[in-house]
Amino acid sequence: MPVSLDSVRERDRQDPLADFKSHFALPEGVLYLDGNSLGAQPKAAKQAVDETLDQWRDQLIKGWNQGWFDAPERLGNLLAPVIGAQRGEVSVTDNITLNIFKLLGYILGQCKSGRQAVLSEGGNFPTDGYIAQGYCRVSGAEHRFLPEGGNLAEHLDGVAVVVLSQVNYRTGKLRDMATTTKLVHDHGAEVIWDLAHSAGALPIDLNGCGARYAVGCTYKYLNGGPGAPAFLYVHSDYQDKGWQPLSGWHGHASPFAFEADYTPAGIFPAFALAPIRHLPTPLWKPHSPYGARWTCRR
Repeated sequence: MPVSLDSVRERDRQDPLADFKSHFALPEGVLYLDGNSLGAQPKAAKQAVDETLDQWRDQLIKGWNQGWFDAPERLGNLLAPVIGAQRGEVSVTDNITLNIFKLLGYILGQCKSGRQAVLSEGGNFPTDGYIAQGYCRVSGAEHRFLPEGGNLAEHLDGVAVVVLSQVNYRTGKLRDMATTTKLVHDHGAEVIWDLAHSAGALPIDLNGCGARYAVGCTYKYLNGGPGAPAFLYVHSDYQDKGWQPLSGWHGHASPFAFEADYTPAGIFPAFALAPIRHLPTPLWKPHSPYGARWTCRR
């Protein structure tokens, strides 16, 4: 069927996402295609930031009782439907680097098979490999690289944890999450999925794919803005299995008891390092392109 300018315009008019651009404060005449590096600013962002600044000014210390302290879990529950997770499986906290470190420690700390190798993906965004190397250096675990384009199955012997991106940041290659997750599990290892370049841009079904662990950021396709916190996911069946290695005050079972010894407060509070480092500013509430209503907050 021949394509004409009129037919293209008609398709635009019928597109259910035709007005989606109107949610964003883009400069006049700009076609913004760099959401993989920094998402555009939602029009609701400035008002939300102003409201939070007013709350801070007016409430002062009482602001902690306005939803600041429990923001990681509360925001995680709002984000969960976007990535195919359930309530109680997602925490919005810290950044991808710290979250990978925490998950590596959590997984390897409960590994009873004797496996102590961490496999990073060659050609992946370098921070994932950097933090895996750093964790292995301080823990004594072995770090390995999967060569770019290499056969994953041939590199899983002795491996406890694999860190993989669903979407390659340079090539755009999309991994089959369900098939790859099963492959890793069948070899007795765990996989931490990095969703930095897929969350908010592609339909994701962590539960449906059998994924147990994942991380991602909110400042790219989730339009959380510069400095917005990342998130981590742990499937409900694999929670409360051990400790993560960065034990912060915010993760204590009784933070205001100020006890000397650390007692984790359940899975997701225990993954938070300290008091919230990001004001829980509501940014926007549009419809997701894939049907889920969601909110991303700082």
